Amino acid sequence: RRVICLILAMLLGLPAMQTELSDQIGFSANYGADDVFMNFQKMITAVTEVQTAREEYEQALLRYVYYHNWFTYADPDAFCPFGGCASDFYAQLFWVGIRGQQTDAVEETAQAARISALEIEDWERSYENLPGIFNLGSMPPEARAILQSNWTLQCDSNGWGCPGVS
Repeated sequence: RRVICLILAMLLGLPAMQTELSDQIGFSANYGADDVFMNFQKMITAVTEVQTAREEYEQALLRYVYYHNWFTYADPDAFCPFGGCASDFYAQLFWVGIRGQQTDAVEETAQAARISALEIEDWERSYENLPGIFNLGSMPPEARAILQSNWTLQCDSNGWGCPGVS
């Protein structure tokens, strides 16, 4: 009788103690932010092959921005004509930047973080309409210019400086 009660308790109680699979899997925004951060850390600490580290960081940042491309959501016909873009998902990026409390260090880091080595239009063309599950889409020229500009848009919050672009 005790064994039967134990088995019934396990059958009823065990599912309540398990987490949903959707709670175990990270979101693309988290994975992408980690990838950008790790590549940024590599870039600012690089002693040799500095240009290669910068290009890898910029590649990671552009992948993140394009993977979460707001324009493909706002106007999929213009910026994602083949489908399978960010417009089909629920994570769009509208601001990217740096956050910190030491204003001078934050400003200096923001200047180092801006895209300077890669030509965004060429990068976009190289990823345009690649066969696969996900299409990165495109952005208007104004948005590409903003991505390559200095990160001067201030979104300060509670004493934290937050320069970036949007």
